[in-house]
Amino acid sequence: MNASIGNAGVPAIRIIVVGDSLSHGGAGGATDGATAAGKAWLCYKSDTVTQIGPMSKAYNKLGGWGWHVPFANELYALTGLRTVWVPMGYNGTAVTVEGRSDANWDFAAPLNAGNLTVIPSWAGENRSTILPNSTDALSDLCGLTVTQTWVIEVDSWHEEGALINSATMSSSRVTGSMGDMYDWFAANHGATRLYFVRAGVIGVDQAAVTANEAAYAYPTVRTAQMAAENANIWCCFQNANDVGSPFNTLTVDGNGRWSAGSERYDGTHWSEAYANCVGKTMAYNIAVREGLI
Repeated sequence: MNASIGNAGVPAIRIIVVGDSLSHGGAGGATDGATAAGKAWLCYKSDTVTQIGPMSKAYNKLGGWGWHVPFANELYALTGLRTVWVPMGYNGTAVTVEGRSDANWDFAAPLNAGNLTVIPSWAGENRSTILPNSTDALSDLCGLTVTQTWVIEVDSWHEEGALINSATMSSSRVTGSMGDMYDWFAANHGATRLYFVRAGVIGVDQAAVTANEAAYAYPTVRTAQMAAENANIWCCFQNANDVGSPFNTLTVDGNGRWSAGSERYDGTHWSEAYANCVGKTMAYNIAVREGLI
């Protein structure tokens, strides 16, 4: 692979994707665009499955359509940087241990356990081996040299929001968990940045949106998320709660990046068009933030 592609020593960004279903895409979709060979690689290795190679729209460890391929393409077009993707998103994953009553992974349990053995099986695949093995696997990825590791978190936060609304969790716990997340990935996997998407509105109509905003304390959650921003933690997309959402009012600019509105195919998950738009916008915002363009 190294000899045929000839990327020995070429710099790349490793991206660890965390969060719930919004972190890994929608339930299907086949036209989100392919990532050409040489731009991005998928690095997924579990007890039962190994997927190491060029990333495309068939990035099935992150679900169907998603923001990942548009992100990878846009970052490459803007900066020439390749990306190596390590998926860790899981449906319904909370950010705090208080947010879940089952065994789904959160970002507090690894801190408490000191390892990743708390990660449950996902379709028969033990995700506890993804990160430990991914570092070794990078040496096989066309000789690319990882210069930075970014963690990108995309999550609905409704578990924590419900707890805030019932006065059993403080908003400062949300803010603190973002810092804990960055600190853990920095200490254990060399993360240099934590980027996140601000929680959006959910609902199939205005009545549902209004009810969910109250039930899940989303205004408070958004404020708590933004309070976590610092030199290493930054919101790379703020507009998921645009007033037009989720009523199919999405508009994009001439570069295919977000301009206004949003589009959610079931009131919660992004449509394919919105995922494409968000991915491109995230990549552009991060490139600007990092001083790459």
